[in-house]
Amino acid sequence: LAWLQGEIKKHFKITDQGPLSSVLNVDVLRTPTGISLGQPGYINKILERFQMDSGKTAFTPLPTSGIAHPEDPSYCSETDKELFQQLVGSVNYLACYTRPDIAFAVHALSRHLANPTVHALSAAKTLLRYLKTTKNYRLSFPKLTSGRKLTLRVYTDADFANQKAAYHPKTRFSPQNQVLMPENREDRENTPRKSVTGMIFLLNGAPISWLSKQQPIIATSTQMAEYIAAAEGGKEALWLRSLLKSLQLWDNTGVPLHIDNQAAIQLCKNPVLHKATKHIDIIYHKIRELAADGIITIEFTESSSQKADALTKPLSRQRTEEFCRGIHMVGQKTPEDLE
Repeated sequence: LAWLQGEIKKHFKITDQGPLSSVLNVDVLRTPTGISLGQPGYINKILERFQMDSGKTAFTPLPTSGIAHPEDPSYCSETDKELFQQLVGSVNYLACYTRPDIAFAVHALSRHLANPTVHALSAAKTLLRYLKTTKNYRLSFPKLTSGRKLTLRVYTDADFANQKAAYHPKTRFSPQNQVLMPENREDRENTPRKSVTGMIFLLNGAPISWLSKQQPIIATSTQMAEYIAAAEGGKEALWLRSLLKSLQLWDNTGVPLHIDNQAAIQLCKNPVLHKATKHIDIIYHKIRELAADGIITIEFTESSSQKADALTKPLSRQRTEEFCRGIHMVGQKTPEDLE
C-alpha cells in the first residue's frame, strides 16, 4: 500500500486521511468482527428535504397491499408530480448502494414517474417513514476467519403477472380539474401484465449485488417467469465468479443458484427444447449451458427461505424483518449516535 501511494504521489497531489470512514454519502464502520456500511446521514437529509423528519413510523417499505390502483385514479398536480419524481430519485441512490430491503419499493414507485397518482405519492411517503424507522440499518460484512472458505450464493425469484398497473392508460388533460384523466376504460382493461424479477447475491451471507426489475417480456406461466429470473441470476453469477477467480479467491466450484420453483429447475437442467419452451426467447436458455458446465449449480429452496422474495413483492412486517436479518442487515448505532 505504501508503494502504491508513493507511485500515485509522483503524478497527483493526494492527502492521506487515514482509515476510510465515509465515501459518497456511505458511512463505513469498522469493528473487531468486520465492516458495516450505512447511510443514516443521507437518510436524514432526505427526510428534512421532504419534510418527513417528524413523520410517523412505518415497518414496511410499502403498504402490505402494495400501491393502490383504483378504477378511476386521481393524478397528482404538476407540483406534486415534480415532488414525487425528486423523492424517487433520492431514494433510488439508497436502494442501489446499501438498502436492498427497499429495492422493490423503489422499482414499484419508479413505474409511476410519468403520471404519478395520489396513491403512489402516499406510498412514497410510507417509504420515507420506513426509512426514518430503520435509518440505522447497516449492511454487515463479517471478517473471514482463518480456515473458513469463501462462499457465494445467488437467490432468484419472480412474482408472476402482478404488474397489471405497470402501464398507465392513455390520458388527456382536464382543464377543469387541472389533472390528467384516463382517456377510456378499455386501455386499463387491456393493460399487459409483466412479471417482476428479483435476485440477490450473498458473499459469506452478506449482499454484494441485488436487483428488482420488471421482466422485458410477458411470461405466460409461473414456470416461465421463474426461468427468466434464474437466467438473469445465472449471467450475473458468471460475471461475479470470473471476478473472484481473477482475484484468486475462487476455484472451479459452481455457484449455488437457489430457486423455489421445481418446474423452473427442470427447465434449467433439461437441455432438450420441447414444446413447453418454444416460445421462450433463446437468450434465456444460456442458463442451461451454465448449469451443464458446472459454472452454477441449481438448488431448490423452500419459499419461506427464498432470500429474493422481498425483491418481487410487498411483504408483511414479519417477513420484511426476517429478510433483513437473513442478509445481515440490522440496526446498528453509529459513533455519532453513541455520543
